[in-house]
Amino acid sequence: MRLFKLFRTDPKSGEKIKLSGEDFAAQNPYHASVAREYHIAQLVLFSLLALFVILSMLIRSDDITYENFFYLFKDIHAAVDSENVTFTSLVYNADDAQDFDTYRGGLAVAGSSGLTVFSATGRQTLSRQWNMNAPRLHTSSRYILVYDQGGTDFYLFNAFSRIYSGKVKGNLTCAAVSDAGWLAVASQNGSSSVISVYDKYNHLKAEHFKNAFATALALDQKGNLLAIVTTDTLQGHYLTKIELYAAGTDTLLREWSFEGLFPLKCAFADNEILYLTGTDRMLILNTDGEILSDLSFTQKITKAHYSEQGYALNLSDGSLQIFDRNGELLGARDEGENIHSVLVGEDRIYMMSEGELMTYHRETGSSTSQTFDFSVHELLWYSEDELLLCSRSIARFLNLKS
Repeated sequence: MRLFKLFRTDPKSGEKIKLSGEDFAAQNPYHASVAREYHIAQLVLFSLLALFVILSMLIRSDDITYENFFYLFKDIHAAVDSENVTFTSLVYNADDAQDFDTYRGGLAVAGSSGLTVFSATGRQTLSRQWNMNAPRLHTSSRYILVYDQGGTDFYLFNAFSRIYSGKVKGNLTCAAVSDAGWLAVASQNGSSSVISVYDKYNHLKAEHFKNAFATALALDQKGNLLAIVTTDTLQGHYLTKIELYAAGTDTLLREWSFEGLFPLKCAFADNEILYLTGTDRMLILNTDGEILSDLSFTQKITKAHYSEQGYALNLSDGSLQIFDRNGELLGARDEGENIHSVLVGEDRIYMMSEGELMTYHRETGSSTSQTFDFSVHELLWYSEDELLLCSRSIARFLNLKS
């Protein structure tokens, strides 16, 4: 009897009965209809996903390389570092000629003997040696461009390696790099200049030949726009031109000409605003061709400091004038000849002299100062409350709230 029960075909109480698709549809027509619709939607979504993957691979086939996969996995650590700032000081080799800039929450230092890059946690991620007379350093969100001003060599780096190196026939005068990886370098040969433009794959996309001295270059963050600043003489006066190109093409979008202006510095404040500083004139332009601000000075401009929220100018009479990003005067200091670094923030303005950091609070108009027992060559921006004080062989991370 027990053996017979083992082979019973009628279900016990609580047992699940499996129905065929036809039986289920017959007994539950509504739920069967919903299940069919979900099944069709699932097939459509999987088909679209497969189509998207195939099309993406075909369109971006040039990007699917071993080097890019290698960069992706190596770069994860650098991206994590940029969100975890822990260092208080960084030590690097002292050089007679040095240039500094922040890079992904850390620091890049280019000297006559080489390049050193630190992550946001103070980890040294890159070190390269060379011999340069006048190293110049530009950084973007992903790239570091170093060139020997007056020399022939330039290099492009990411967070951990060199990804491109180039050599020009003449002498390098200026260069620029964008967040997207586009770069431009200008070289001088006699009385003519050549501006070479490379895309993010380091392919030469365009060359611009100018019968004038190329004094400044600027690329917007996306690498879509290239500003070329050239200077020539006309009847004993300087003639400066700014030409705005679609990067990588010969398409000239805008052109400005200024007589009597010798340019010192040029940069994009954002993707639509362009700063140009001359020896006695400061201009703010937009990419539509308008001049938003045009300030002239009786004293010579000796140095220009550009920041996200404005700019500052050192004048030959020893004064310092500070402006917002629209060209409105924020303040001035008569004793500004010793101030060599200025950062204009949304709430505060930081001014660095040889051993003193002065902070001007824009809302209240009050000022505070801190003194240091070491010489600071460069003041770099990390955030509104965090700065980097760079000296010849050490950089200190300063938290202004602590």
